[in-house]
Amino acid sequence: MTQEMLIMVAILVVVVIISFIGILSRYRKCKSDEVLVVYGKTSGEKSAKLYHGGAAFVWPIIQGYEFLSMKPLQIDCKLTGALSAQNIRVDVPTTITVAISTDPEVMQNAAERLLGLQYEDKQNLITLFEKYIRKLRITPAWDIRLEFVEDLTWSKTGDFKIDCDDRKAILLLNIVNPKQENLEEVIVHELMHIKMYPLDQVTESLITNCFEEGSAASGFAYQQFFTALEQTVEELTKCFLLEFGEDKEFSYGRCRRGKSFNDLYKGLNSIE
Repeated sequence: MTQEMLIMVAILVVVVIISFIGILSRYRKCKSDEVLVVYGKTSGEKSAKLYHGGAAFVWPIIQGYEFLSMKPLQIDCKLTGALSAQNIRVDVPTTITVAISTDPEVMQNAAERLLGLQYEDKQNLITLFEKYIRKLRITPAWDIRLEFVEDLTWSKTGDFKIDCDDRKAILLLNIVNPKQENLEEVIVHELMHIKMYPLDQVTESLITNCFEEGSAASGFAYQQFFTALEQTVEELTKCFLLEFGEDKEFSYGRCRRGKSFNDLYKGLNSIE
């Protein structure tokens, strides 16, 4: 056997060994108290394939994986201002223990809703949320809760749903692909909107009654109002964050995504 052939055989052996090691490295096993979530290009209509207490091969590049713990979680829920049978407002410390069922549908829902931020991160956001609904005196006048959004198609960082008649609201917080770095700032910003919601409704009613619906004047009034509202809410948010914030760094997400002054100036030059 010539020297060139020996070199070719040696290279072939090395390639086979490296390929074998690579294949073994993508074979993932999960414990009996875990769920292996394989996402990406998977067969079937589900967004991910789940393996409980088993193993699976995860293809490189086209697939990814995460482990979802099935161990019981304890969540501290401090109920403030609850009305007792004697019509007395009381604070009730409560601890809820939850765990993920082995039912396939339940595991699928858990994989879609719970993967993203770690449990400790979510608890920190819940703590911040409870802190600011007290600081802003939103409770007990309002019934409000925090809901995490883990939908990759959702383009907002924060939003809220509101029922003004029953004084109920849900703050929606994007924890999968937020456009802003400081989620504490987002929480305060959205809570400020709820605080100013009555003013929002009065102003919209005035615009509706003073201008013809769909007219240029109506559109201009709405645009000016919403611009002024957003600027006011953001200024109040910054003030609150500087005074009470755990993370006092402001987010510059929209500023980074926007065009630079030079880009805008060149665009204006082309109009002349």
